[in-house]
This record gives sequence, C-alpha cells and structure tokens, in this order.
Amino acid sequence: MTETGSSDGRVLFDVDRDTRVATITLNNPAQRNSYDKPMRDDLARFLDDVVDDDDITVVLLRGEGGVFSTGANMNNAYGWYGDKKEGEAAPTKVDRKARPSQRRRLIVDRKTFEFYHNFMGFPKVTVGEINGFALGGGFEMALMCDISVIARDTKLGMPATRFLGPALGSLHMFFHRLGPVQARKLLLTGDIVEA
Repeated sequence: MTETGSSDGRVLFDVDRDTRVATITLNNPAQRNSYDKPMRDDLARFLDDVVDDDDITVVLLRGEGGVFSTGANMNNAYGWYGDKKEGEAAPTKVDRKARPSQRRRLIVDRKTFEFYHNFMGFPKVTVGEINGFALGGGFEMALMCDISVIARDTKLGMPATRFLGPALGSLHMFFHRLGPVQARKLLLTGDIVEA
C-alpha cells in the first residue's frame, strides 16, 4: 500500500496495488471535514493522479472521524478567491472584508465548476463512503460518485440554499440523481433529510 497526502495532512491518498483501489480521505474531522480551496485542490490533484495510473480502477472517497463532509468552509468566504491575483506579489496587508473583483470571482467560480464537472465525468469508478453528514459541497460530491454507500443516519442536504439560493452550477446533477421532486425540495427549501 502506498500512502501519501497533502502537505498539511488534511487530504490523504492511499493506493492498494493488490486491489487496484485508491482511497482519498478528507481528514479535517475537527471541522467535520469541511474543505477550503487548498483541500479541494489537493483532492483534484489526487484524482488527476488516479486518471494517469492505469493500474488503479476504483477510487474510494471517504471522510475521517465519522463524517463525510459538511461542504465548503465558508468561515472566510472571500478566502476562496485568494489574497492576490495570478502573477502579483502577495499584499503586505490583507483586508478579509474586501470583496474580490467580479473578474476574480468568475475565474475562481469557473474553476470550482470545472472541479465538479471533472469529478462527475471521472473516467474510473468512484465509490463514496457517506456517513455522518453530507451537506453542501459534500452532498454534491456524494451525488457525483458512481456508487454512494450511505449510512442510514446520515444527514444530507443543501442548507446554504436558505441564504445563498440554489446551487446553479450543478443543478442538472441533482435532477439526474435525485429526480425532479426530491431535487426541487432540497434545492428550494434547504431542508436536511436523513438517508
């Protein structure tokens, strides 16, 4: 078994060559495996590594500590957009309340959509081990897996819908995976349901 991970250990990557299975683990249990941009980038990098390895046939996506993922960490929403533009020197003082430019937000949002699009169309079998909570982006990832094994007491939903509106970037996926009635209910109400 080959084990690696992100530099800060919040995303783990294991490969079992005998079973040909790669396991990607969200390892941020203190934050219920919510993820920020560096974690999402590490997840995307590990998925790219799997695509390039013909000896791996299955990816298992899971969360550490009894929780799959509560989605994107929005404690610093503008942190997703970075403190600097591409090619610029880092600013000496960062104003966390300063709103990023519209152009910067569109670039980052396009990369976010690209991540979800690539995950949904991933060329190898993806299996989600879903337990505890799968909310927001965590719920989206669970829906994008080819197979999601969901514990009965898992809480699922898009609670951010209540204050951000429906997740328009992956709207079609909700209807495809959940059907029109359940998709509308979750996307319009922000309700959390048990598996």
